[in-house]
Amino acid sequence: MGFKRWGTGFCCCRSEKCNRLPPEWVTEMSHCTEIRVKSYLYRFQLALSLWHFRWRVFSNFMIMVTFFSIVYFIYGIFEARNLEIQEVKKKRKRQSERVHRHDD
Repeated sequence: MGFKRWGTGFCCCRSEKCNRLPPEWVTEMSHCTEIRVKSYLYRFQLALSLWHFRWRVFSNFMIMVTFFSIVYFIYGIFEARNLEIQEVKKKRKRQSERVHRHDD
């Protein structure tokens, strides 16, 4: 009786020793219940590892989206400032041309 390999319920670290079931849980179970619990724990471990994998992929994707949106926003700010500066220069140039035309 007893688990040959302990199942992890929740992952708080990556070592094999982390979050093991207490031994009294195993000794109180009958053989059939133990097999059933083993299969449930195994399925739970698979689902949990798959969930952690998906969560890692999703969080990395969101980090990239956030980074590129910030870069795009900063680029937009600089582009708007440059456009505004160019418009002011064009306006001054037009005004100076008008003044020079009237002088001639």
